[in-house]
Amino acid sequence: MRFLCLGASIWLVSCTSVPPPPAERAADAPVEGAVKPDAKAQAMLAGGSAALAAADLDRAERTARALIARDPRLAQAWTLLGQALTERAHGLKAVARSVTQLEDTEAALLRATRLAPKSAHAHAALGRFYEVDGHREAGLAAHRRALSLSAFLPESLLAAARLSMELGEERGARLHLEALRALPDLPTEALIQEARCYLSLADAPDQSAERATSLARALRAFHELSIREPEDPRGPAGEAHCRFTLALERATVPDAEKNRIRELWQKAARLAPADPTPRFNLALFLESKLVGDRAAAIATYRATLARDATHLPSLVNLARLLWVDGDHDAAKALYRRALPKLEDERERREVRRLLKQ
Repeated sequence: MRFLCLGASIWLVSCTSVPPPPAERAADAPVEGAVKPDAKAQAMLAGGSAALAAADLDRAERTARALIARDPRLAQAWTLLGQALTERAHGLKAVARSVTQLEDTEAALLRATRLAPKSAHAHAALGRFYEVDGHREAGLAAHRRALSLSAFLPESLLAAARLSMELGEERGARLHLEALRALPDLPTEALIQEARCYLSLADAPDQSAERATSLARALRAFHELSIREPEDPRGPAGEAHCRFTLALERATVPDAEKNRIRELWQKAARLAPADPTPRFNLALFLESKLVGDRAAAIATYRATLARDATHLPSLVNLARLLWVDGDHDAAKALYRRALPKLEDERERREVRRLLKQ
């Protein structure tokens, strides 16, 4: 019995040491009880924000805690502390983040939003934390709250667009992306999110009437990305994809446009020499009805496989072209390489049938 009592006493002590949930820890802060920073606090906040921007998280955290010690009603200090802790957690793998650290971060930011419920930056910081912690719905809700207070807050517009896309809410993302377009300095990530969003909308079955418009807007985003980031292969590759897709839906396509598509994929291939995708897409273009150059397509598929011998789409497409051309031995060799990688059972049955001939 003495052993059992000892065990119970240890359990009780350990239970009382567990801190309450973050929301309870923030509940003692007076609603709208924030104080304005005095001159010294303003200078410290500026220094802490600069440290945060420079990724000096230790300095930012020290500054925030010093400010909180001076006056725990300073909402900006709690926001700064939460931001520093959030970015520290972001730098760690999910399995390396401690529950205590995450709860401390959430509690700090909840306290900031309780003290200053009309602070868009506090809600944006809370949204950032939830996103880092993997709670996308909560993150999106926090950023939308921030935007209800400051409609053109860049970090919340960008995050809300990104999170909306990740949650499959492309139409919601489009609204945030359109608002971003109104800003004088459009972030580069906004172009990437814009391209993703409009490509997704172009493929949506219920958006067929706006398909051309969506593709044109994705094309614009990719083109602007190419200008802003000339070494990024996503710009020319995306622009080529949009132009190719639009061209396939037209009755006639000028040779100049065909040449432009070819040049864009060639440029993407040069910018990403180890990536098989741009060359594969170029081969698709070459064998399409727009060009119909089977020999060039075969050569390009071979060039793709020279860079990645396991690239399944190139293996299958090259085998198909060679089979039609009557080079069955070469086609079968490719099909044998592709067969273990095929996941679709119908495709596997068809390849097995060809291999028996």
